[in-house]
Amino acid sequence: MPSTIRVFDPSTGRIKNITLDAEQGVLADQPNGTVDTYLKLSVSAKTKEGETINPFVISNVDDLVMGTSQYDGSTLPYTTLGVAVDDYVLRMVHGVPGQPDTAMDFSS
Repeated sequence: MPSTIRVFDPSTGRIKNITLDAEQGVLADQPNGTVDTYLKLSVSAKTKEGETINPFVISNVDDLVMGTSQYDGSTLPYTTLGVAVDDYVLRMVHGVPGQPDTAMDFSS
């Protein structure tokens, strides 16, 4: 069952919703084809550049944001799934570090 993470932007007074959904299926990179449960974060909001924010899929706490590092630059695995979700939400809301136009657009 999906849950919603409400993101409030104090400068615009607007709220955007990120959907967090636990899904189950066969992950393509599983060599034995086992069924795995994974979390998918998606949002209908666009970036400030007007681009779609692609869904993030977290298959385990060893996943790293964008395959390279956590939002704060750490390359260590996440300690819990909750920390991983928080990190992916930061990436969706604030965008890629150093690239402010990739942040979530709250103007509309």
